[in-house]
Amino acid sequence: MISTYRVTIGRCIFLFPVRIMLKKDDHELLVLRMKSIWLLNNL
Repeated sequence: MISTYRVTIGRCIFLFPVRIMLKKDDHELLVLRMKSIWLLNNL
């Protein structure tokens, strides 16, 4: 439960600036980011 909570906070912290950076819809870059986050969380 604690690890899931930590991962969720990590995701929010990581994704929030990414979302600001991607004001133009750069979908491919967003998908790459999401994949890297997913891989990091599932190590």
